[in-house]
Amino acid sequence: MKIVIQRPRSSARQSAFYILIVGAALALMTGCQLQNRLTLKYYPGESNGNVFEPSRVAVTPAGNTSVTQLAVGTLFDPDGNEVTLILEDPLQAVSRLVAEDLDHQGLRAKVFSSPAEVPDGYDHIASCEPEALSVVKRIDQANGPGANSFLMKAKARLRCTLADRDGNVILSDSFSSTRDEPPLGEAAQHHRRLINDPGEALSAAISEAVDDFTSHPDFRRVLPAKIATSELPAIASSASPSATPSSTSTGPNPTSTNNPSPAATPGAKAAAPMPSAAHH
Repeated sequence: MKIVIQRPRSSARQSAFYILIVGAALALMTGCQLQNRLTLKYYPGESNGNVFEPSRVAVTPAGNTSVTQLAVGTLFDPDGNEVTLILEDPLQAVSRLVAEDLDHQGLRAKVFSSPAEVPDGYDHIASCEPEALSVVKRIDQANGPGANSFLMKAKARLRCTLADRDGNVILSDSFSSTRDEPPLGEAAQHHRRLINDPGEALSAAISEAVDDFTSHPDFRRVLPAKIATSELPAIASSASPSATPSSTSTGPNPTSTNNPSPAATPGAKAAAPMPSAAHH
């Protein structure tokens, strides 16, 4: 008589397999719940558009190109959860915002992957490397839900460079900005529009830093701003009483401030992108 012994299936192996599957699913769900990806977009704020005379400017990324995503901050919800705020492809995201900023101010900007890819017709190349980006939002509904039941602060520090096609640096400096929501001090008194989205708050801080870059005297020395009507030379009549009304004299604009800055170094070569990743 042949006796067949059926061995029970390994319950330990099955349990380990199920634990692995459940653990992976929980990790995936947790990752989705505790991460939020931000989108950057130029925020005009209080700046006026169409400031510059039309000119084509190339925008290229600057920084560590190996960084594909950057943790830029945290969202604290009322339940005590911490949501990490992620910026995908930070160099490209900042470059696109810079191009939008330049377009808004009257220039013709386009993003290229590197200076070597810039075609003829572009006399200047601008780049802004994110040196520090951060945004923190804390939601507090202790007094009930509402638009002002949160505090948020966004900070941006960019290393912005303007160079000519030959790589000669015209301007290179760090520009910083901080955005508080709800607005504090003077901004609150002027009833500035409230921002409650972390991506928009960070966009506003970066946009303000880029606006400081484009307002620098060295930037406007090579990319002149439009002359406002109030700044045009006055039409003066001749001193002689017999002069006809058509006798006018127009001279150079005495209020022009587009003079080279002593700190400008037109002969310096553009520095290579920093190999280190951006920090927050």
